[in-house]
Amino acid sequence: MNKGNVNKRYWELDALRGVAITLMVLFHIFFVINYFGGVKYDLRLPYYRFFALSAQILFFSLVGISLYISYNRREENKFFKKYVLRGLKIILYGLLISLLSFFVAQNAIVLFGVLQFIGISIIIGYFFLNLGKINLLLGIGLILLNNVVNRIHTDNYWLLVLGIKPSNFATLDYFPLIPWFGLVLIGIYLGGIFYKNSIRQFTVCDYSSLMPIKILSYLGRHSLFIYIIHFPIIFLLVYLFSK
Repeated sequence: MNKGNVNKRYWELDALRGVAITLMVLFHIFFVINYFGGVKYDLRLPYYRFFALSAQILFFSLVGISLYISYNRREENKFFKKYVLRGLKIILYGLLISLLSFFVAQNAIVLFGVLQFIGISIIIGYFFLNLGKINLLLGIGLILLNNVVNRIHTDNYWLLVLGIKPSNFATLDYFPLIPWFGLVLIGIYLGGIFYKNSIRQFTVCDYSSLMPIKILSYLGRHSLFIYIIHFPIIFLLVYLFSK
């Protein structure tokens, strides 16, 4: 099988990831000010939800696309071990954020937040990498299944991973497998369409030298680091200014 260059990065994916992290940081600025800064925003309004939902759709679908590209560049037996370790590392980062949230908001501790979700998705996504069009159907199915899962409540916190939660559950950050893993599966499917065998299947003008694209690509390449540090920095700044 003809595989793409192992070390090659696609600038358009880095730039889209940069857009996602930028939108997420903007939303979290409003979020932190709303809950901790004494200035109230209705975060349910469409233009606030746009920042959050756009970032989530981009991030999670790009997780799937990146998994597909990486898988097709490496030997299968090496890929699984590498990405299990990577997933566990991201889960650990997520647990550290959960610990931090305990001191910030004890009544809304982060349980199964975005980093835990991404870490688990990287691990279990391996088993879906060769399913082709089935991933599209499964992805859509998980998204639609959310309407059913939202009506189910239980006192068992172990089911949070699936989207089944207690009726009084409150958290600052929560991304269960239903529906969000559906976006990862759709991303894997799109990876097979647009980056078959890890080779770009479409022609695109090279805008990678443009300064805005360079900035977005840089942010995209360091999105995990930015995600980990941005919330504590925003919280600290809002806390200091609110005082």
